[in-house]
Amino acid sequence: MIGIGRKKKEHTIGIWMCTVMVAVLLSGCKKTDEEILSTSLTASASIKSVEADMKVEGTISLDFQGAQQDIPVLVESDEFVFTDSGKAKMLTDVSVMGRDSQTQSYLQKEGEDYYVYTGVEDIESGEMSWTKMRLAGSDEWMQQLGMDSLQQFKDHADSFVKLEERQENDREYQLYQYTMAADEQTKVLKRYATIVQSALGKTWDTQTMIDSMAENLGDIVMTVWIDKEKEVIYKIEYPITDMMNQMSHVVQENLDEILPKEQSFFMGDMELSVSDMTVEILYKNYDKIQDFTIPEEALQTQESED
Repeated sequence: MIGIGRKKKEHTIGIWMCTVMVAVLLSGCKKTDEEILSTSLTASASIKSVEADMKVEGTISLDFQGAQQDIPVLVESDEFVFTDSGKAKMLTDVSVMGRDSQTQSYLQKEGEDYYVYTGVEDIESGEMSWTKMRLAGSDEWMQQLGMDSLQQFKDHADSFVKLEERQENDREYQLYQYTMAADEQTKVLKRYATIVQSALGKTWDTQTMIDSMAENLGDIVMTVWIDKEKEVIYKIEYPITDMMNQMSHVVQENLDEILPKEQSFFMGDMELSVSDMTVEILYKNYDKIQDFTIPEEALQTQESED
């Protein structure tokens, strides 16, 4: 009986040891947050296609001859990007003072050049007017869509600071803080300047203006959400109040170059400032988006030369 009891005891201990060993092995296979971050940044920078929902929200304050007005602004954009073929579509809704307008932008490579076609909806008639602009190259194409940020994150993985975990839509996300230095913001400024140029159908010396804007810019602190299960970037959030105020100041000083004389004279008496302006970009459908066709009326548009 003693022998049987001893065998049961040894058997129990053996099972317990096996259980412990399995637990240790399983815990050793579990990725650390640092490994998940590295994998996520690499995967997000290596995509062939992605859909990105961007929201810009804040308040614009206008002061015209002593009369001030605060205007809430909401810009929502849905981007469909094919990084491998150099093709993209961006649908944008702008809501200002209860009035909505839409903008469509299409980017594609034609021969060795990249072009952006932008259609701006007339608020009164609802008709779309199109402009065509040639971009400098693939770098500017990536900047136009904000996709260069994903590559920048990958190259600076050691600059991410771990924050708290967060749940959203029944999924777990690890949040990180990433600081974009002032000199890195010139790429973002280039993107916004290009969008404004395209919307106005005009070109001007953006580099000189961007250099002026960048002189007084501070760092931008971004919050990056990492999907721990899918191991990709889920969302990016950051403030752009200082950047937009600096941009507004420089644009105000260069109105004669940007706008027709009668418009620049009117705008010259107006002071504009921005408050509580934030950006949120949500990435989804990695490598799963469907192809699209650029509208024929856009393709027939002649390239802007002025």
